[in-house]
Amino acid sequence: KALRNELYLPNLKLHIESDSSFTLATAYPYDTSGILLIAGTGSVAIAKKKDGEVVKIGGWGRMLGDEGSGYWIGLQALKHYCKVMDGIESGGDLFANIGVVLHNEAATDLSPLRTKLYRDQIKPQNYAPLVFEAMATDSTAEVILLEAAADLTTLIQTLWEKVEDDCDRIVTLHGGIALRPFIGHNINANCDSPGFKFEILDENAPLERALDICKELDASD
Repeated sequence: KALRNELYLPNLKLHIESDSSFTLATAYPYDTSGILLIAGTGSVAIAKKKDGEVVKIGGWGRMLGDEGSGYWIGLQALKHYCKVMDGIESGGDLFANIGVVLHNEAATDLSPLRTKLYRDQIKPQNYAPLVFEAMATDSTAEVILLEAAADLTTLIQTLWEKVEDDCDRIVTLHGGIALRPFIGHNINANCDSPGFKFEILDENAPLERALDICKELDASD
């Protein structure tokens, strides 16, 4: 209603739903079937069975889940930074890189770090790229990413156990984290169930599909 009022189009046809469900429809249109793993800021695994039924696990959000996501990876990096500051862990390239960014954001006073994090003024997902940059030289960064890949693999494996009798053995990866070669390689290597065909869904594909559907609907009217 607010959109229609804002656009001054009271009779505009609108359909609003989760971007994850629409991405699933993009990965598996019509009567196709398979599993979609989305790992970007958050994480979720969704299966479309051969009869069209949708089954989902994960997607609980940053407080309850989203393991393996950009938010989760960045948060582990920030936790590592704090532990190094306390002398609990040893610092390396990851610690140094985070320190540079935090210095730019908070100068030399890190006392507001916790408050800014809770107020969403510091976004953990923005620190995830630093983990990937440091993984070749920093063992902590590598461990964080290996754990992320293991958590994402668990989503796929657990979902597969729920749908294996009625779903094709296709896993489509989507999202900035899932499309990282290191993550994709380790997910493929970690999967216990053999025979999965892994595919990649481009970041822009759901938007392009949405535009196509709009054109189809407009033509049908």
